[in-house]
Amino acid sequence: MDRRSFIKTIGGSGLVIAASGFSLSGCDQMPESAIAPWNGPPLGLPDREWMLSYAILAPNPHNRQPWLADLSKDDEITLFADPERLLSHTDPFGRQILIGHGTFLELLDIAAREKGYRTQITLFPDGEPAGDSLEIGNMPVARIQLEKDVNVSSDPLFKDILKRRSNKEGYEKAYLKAADVQIMQNIPLPAGQKAGIATNEADVSPLREFARRAVLKEIETPRTLLESIELTRIGADEIAKNPDGID
Repeated sequence: MDRRSFIKTIGGSGLVIAASGFSLSGCDQMPESAIAPWNGPPLGLPDREWMLSYAILAPNPHNRQPWLADLSKDDEITLFADPERLLSHTDPFGRQILIGHGTFLELLDIAAREKGYRTQITLFPDGEPAGDSLEIGNMPVARIQLEKDVNVSSDPLFKDILKRRSNKEGYEKAYLKAADVQIMQNIPLPAGQKAGIATNEADVSPLREFARRAVLKEIETPRTLLESIELTRIGADEIAKNPDGID
């Protein structure tokens, strides 16, 4: 797959599939084709495809790039979860897949602002899925209506989209400084949402142990381990051939 052709039309249905670039990991054999989308979109793209070229760089579970975008209606994008890219074992309820779609929508909104569009995003326009992750692939995740607005302001985070990487390195054992905590605590949250910040070992240690046990649970369960193994790409040739999964 040519990584620079990051949007491909499927048949004549108006559906397009976006194949995201691969996260950099410090591998000295990372093929250039895998990281080409981080160079930015080519010149001359229509506005919606230009926006999608940034949205597809969103972090998503197992780098499955599980999105389908319907562009059949002017000034509108309908976002679906690709039913062939769900994680039925490691993400049976579709929670991670939907978080990935949330990051996609956030980057899409930021890119739309850069083009002078205001977005109106309706989540699950045909109703929310229930049950297992397979139902997520049967209905739209979101509908995005685009409206030109000379008063829309750019998002300062736009300049950082092409800088984002998935850090696979070890983290230093350090805690947030008081000034940083204060900044985060001053960020307004939507109604009904709460956030907490752990800033010392007594608070962090139980969270670290919880995460450790969760990882063990996944790798000690054969079916979930196998799903991750099957999506692991080792070496430049395999990464270039399968530009998704875990590098």
